Amino acid sequence: MFPLVLIPKEETELCKLEAQEWQPILAWFCERYNVQIESSREITGPQISQETKSILRKHLQSYSLWAVHGFSFAVETIKSLILTLCCVDRHISVEKAVFLSRLEEEFQATGGVSNGPMSSVSKIYKQDFLPQFSSSISPLHQHLSNQNN
Repeated sequence: MFPLVLIPKEETELCKLEAQEWQPILAWFCERYNVQIESSREITGPQISQETKSILRKHLQSYSLWAVHGFSFAVETIKSLILTLCCVDRHISVEKAVFLSRLEEEFQATGGVSNGPMSSVSKIYKQDFLPQFSSSISPLHQHLSNQNN
């Protein structure tokens, strides 16, 4: 599953926040894995080359079957391979990954409508996503540190 990093055409506060938060993550990820992935302002998302897909596929195939199951659960939880790999590589925290995966909802919950319906939805999702994602990343960290010893 490859992420869709969609930045709207119009310059809104959300658009600026998405660029501010996501561009450094995307730049680090591309450098770390030597791949080319760009953000997009189109609903169809960016074109991802076969070379990039091959590099990421090869990287994931280097893990044990057990670890791949952990990756699968993590990606399914936050809907982002990029954020999952950033967490596994300890580039960002679990909390930051969950925040970025839900950036638009977080913005709506705190962007002038903090007492609105999105505020309570945001709290519920945080209570669900954070423990779920953390429970998939922690064993991956343990598994990978055991492999390095």
